[in-house]
Amino acid sequence: MKHRHIAFGIVGVMVGFVLGFFISEATREPPVPGQEVVASGQEQLPEGHPPIDIEAQLSQLVKHATDEPDHVDAKIQVANLLYDVQRFEEAIPWYEKALEQQPRSINVNNDLATCYFATGNREKALVLLQASLEIEADHPVALQNIGWFHFQSNNYKEAIRNWEQLIVIHPEFPNIEEVKKQLENAKSHERGDHS
Repeated sequence: MKHRHIAFGIVGVMVGFVLGFFISEATREPPVPGQEVVASGQEQLPEGHPPIDIEAQLSQLVKHATDEPDHVDAKIQVANLLYDVQRFEEAIPWYEKALEQQPRSINVNNDLATCYFATGNREKALVLLQASLEIEADHPVALQNIGWFHFQSNNYKEAIRNWEQLIVIHPEFPNIEEVKKQLENAKSHERGDHS
């Protein structure tokens, strides 16, 4: 019975993380005029869709970002494309360059935090999300993500605190039902119901 609860808990947390990713995608900066960024790799394109050459697109975006170094959106688009194809380590320097120009960009901060978390630097990820919450204390995606990062670090108390805050402040958050499931899972872990 315990194994079944663990499996449901893990699935619930993973679904929440995926939904958080998609909400994060929806809050990104607008694309650079004249540039179209693919939201996913080729393997997820609809059947019959012509193949998209990610490397060619990336090369074009990098050229634009290099030719116009003051154009912060160009850097963000390079980072976003690398993020979308899960090349997180390569996305990090582009997001960092964008943050140098827009240090208060919560969207860039959140995406950069996810990149650091995905590459194993949990401490840096938490610092970035805490910085996002200093900019906007009730930012819903930052609250969901920092809760997730705390949960993954077995810091259930902080995960619970972040997710409870999110539920109270943003009851209409598109992902609220999944956050509630994540919260119950964290509470279960905190009580020691999972081994």
